Amino acid sequence: MDGRGSPMDYKEGEMTIQEANKAVVRRYYRECFEKGDMAAIEACLAPEVLLHGREIRLDRKQLKDAFDRHIAAFPDGRFLIDHLVAEGDMVAANTRYTGTHLGLFHWADYGPWEPTGKSFCAREADFFRLEGGQIVEVCVAWERHVFVQQLGVVDRLPPPLGLPQPDATARANKAVVDRVFDEVYNGGNLDVVDELFAEDFALHMPGREVRGPDGVRDMVTVTRNGFPDIHFALEDAFAAGDRVVHRYTITGTHLADWHALPKTGKQVSGIQGYCVSRLVGGKVAEMWELDDSLSMLKQLGLVTLSAPMPSS
Repeated sequence: MDGRGSPMDYKEGEMTIQEANKAVVRRYYRECFEKGDMAAIEACLAPEVLLHGREIRLDRKQLKDAFDRHIAAFPDGRFLIDHLVAEGDMVAANTRYTGTHLGLFHWADYGPWEPTGKSFCAREADFFRLEGGQIVEVCVAWERHVFVQQLGVVDRLPPPLGLPQPDATARANKAVVDRVFDEVYNGGNLDVVDELFAEDFALHMPGREVRGPDGVRDMVTVTRNGFPDIHFALEDAFAAGDRVVHRYTITGTHLADWHALPKTGKQVSGIQGYCVSRLVGGKVAEMWELDDSLSMLKQLGLVTLSAPMPSS
């Protein structure tokens, strides 16, 4: 589902709460973020919204100002919705944000950036919690490293590595992916890989893909060699149909060379990420993973950002 259609109007009883919540999220992208429409903001967003990551609460006026700044910086900015998964009061969205940097961009982490005129396409994963048909909490994980790379502001960056309860199949699928994180990623148990992953398994990550159970074993071995104490803390997890969604944070210590990154001995913490998994026959057939690689590289001291020079 690409989500490009008009926001869906609905009446009580005509669709499930999950479908209604997904309609709110679609409208959030189309009318709130892309257009800054105040009527849509009042309809879709609670009077105060908690933004995880920064752990701040913003009212509708503050959110409207933020949307307007994005529109001024990226007037052609659009969200392409690849996946929407809903369970209970939660909605997870896997999107691609595209646009052109044509105006001053106010990024809290790095200050205002003069327009570069360059286009970008960065994947994003958003998690929403809704109450009474309005968004009350948002958590965002997106390809910041891809974004700054495409805008040409990175001196050097290595390749990034409800209310119906879920049915029995969805619960079983979630348990399988939970084991992937607990036993394989955190525990390093490679003996269970064939039990958990399909023969034609594919893992999609920015800049690389992993294929088959052997590819999983190689990836886990290399990662745990570089970060022997790596740990994925699961923050949210829910399932619907053949899809399972996890939000997590990563901690670990860089004690050996990892891919092209030389050993630093430094610890990383609070690295946010998400994973959407598709299961077939009780095994993981496909995964889409996105981690905040830019924050990790900054904590390791391996990346330097340079903001564009202001125009005279």
